[in-house]
Amino acid sequence: MDILVKTPYGTLAGTREKGFVSFLGVPYAAPPVGQLRFRRPQPVQPWEGIRPAKRYGDYCPQPGKRETLEKEALPSEDCLTLNIFTPGCDGKKRPVAVWIHGGAYMTGCASEASRQGGWLCRREDIVVVSIQYRLGAFGQVDFSCLSGARGRFDTNCGTWDQVAAVNWVRENIALFGGDPECITLMGESAGASSVLTLMTAPCLRGKIKGAVMESLPPNLINTRENGRRAAMEVLRRLGLTEEEAWKVAELPAEILVDAVKETEDAWVDIRPYTIPTAPVVDADLIPKLPFDAVMDGAAKGIRVLMGTTRDEGTMFARGKKGDLFPTSREQFGKFAAAHPEADWEKILAHYDTEPEKLWAELGKEITFRLPTVALARRLSRDGQVYLYRFDHAFPMLRLLRLGAVHCSNSVLVFGGKREGYIKFLGLFSGMTGKRLSDQVHRSWAKFLAWGDPNCDAIPDWPPFGEEEHTFVFDKMCRVEKAASAQAESLFGLIRPWGN
Repeated sequence: MDILVKTPYGTLAGTREKGFVSFLGVPYAAPPVGQLRFRRPQPVQPWEGIRPAKRYGDYCPQPGKRETLEKEALPSEDCLTLNIFTPGCDGKKRPVAVWIHGGAYMTGCASEASRQGGWLCRREDIVVVSIQYRLGAFGQVDFSCLSGARGRFDTNCGTWDQVAAVNWVRENIALFGGDPECITLMGESAGASSVLTLMTAPCLRGKIKGAVMESLPPNLINTRENGRRAAMEVLRRLGLTEEEAWKVAELPAEILVDAVKETEDAWVDIRPYTIPTAPVVDADLIPKLPFDAVMDGAAKGIRVLMGTTRDEGTMFARGKKGDLFPTSREQFGKFAAAHPEADWEKILAHYDTEPEKLWAELGKEITFRLPTVALARRLSRDGQVYLYRFDHAFPMLRLLRLGAVHCSNSVLVFGGKREGYIKFLGLFSGMTGKRLSDQVHRSWAKFLAWGDPNCDAIPDWPPFGEEEHTFVFDKMCRVEKAASAQAESLFGLIRPWGN
């Protein structure tokens, strides 16, 4: 049975499913094609009649093939859509979770099989919105800074897409049973980095109630210098000079995708612990690095839940996937030489282990854990912050020697669909896996509703506070105090390449 909702742009037809209603592939901005390619998002154009909202929208062109719930979804630059999962379009003011997918700002989509929102909204009476935004060359490489741009490019198109989506939700979510004054942004990896950026953006100040950041790399945003370097590297792979930058606007999508992928693969030799596809500091949307903005109090008033996994670095420090962390002493030597403030002799002696594990541990501390703890310390001065560490390694991940891998807790938040990655994680996980899934799911839902993750499944999760509590998810869950003190004494706070 169709559920009709009349919006300012036209009528949408959603689908009543078991315990919730879904509206899929809803446009929140005009298609960024033609003259709008590489431009900030423009308002949705109204339509006449009833628009079906029954299939997920196409996703931004990217390397590889996505596993999506919509088998007909294809790569397309017409990708600025969102999905709404609601218990009912009944005028109630429910908490709203806006999910931003990860993927190093180069891959990912809002219809990934392990991130659907129906199960969470049905069980917890929450409205879930998942959004898509421009990736790679189309929204995350700053061609605007180049001398040959000729006014053809705007800066940070992908992040402006996210801003447009949040504003669309604020203006329209009441029609779908949500409270526009109770919006929590959620994301994993680059999605968590996006949340950090948005919660410090001047244009969204006062519009965001809460933030959930999973496997957060706080320094993933690029300085102008790094952004320019990345744009030049992409041009080089396209066979273009800086004066010919304007030609990028006329190239086919597949050629741009390949050039950005080649740039990412080589980036570890240029700027390890950073990525070439990321928003950049500008004079408008991102006036300073989000990490520094938080330290200056820009996120005051936003309630926060965030954390990392025990083995954040393993997937980035092995074989062909070594595109973020150095995977050789030569690569690492370049980074160490640029950061003489760290006592590398003491650090390397502490992590006296096999090379693969060494690179994973160093990368985990520099990229994820230590800057996340530093953020928690600053944010807790202005309000309650809840910090976690996910230590449990699912059996299949242990067999692969990945451990509690990057983002391994994120699928547990959504539950439900037993296919793809979440099915893979669940194999042989037994009662421990079921209990952890319930704990993560329930505590996240309580935080979305009340700003406090304590619930019947987890009744004793203290805020970070002066004693620096970290809730550890494992076979036996526990609370640790000052859990990162030893690592902090070794590393301090190393900022990769100016970030």
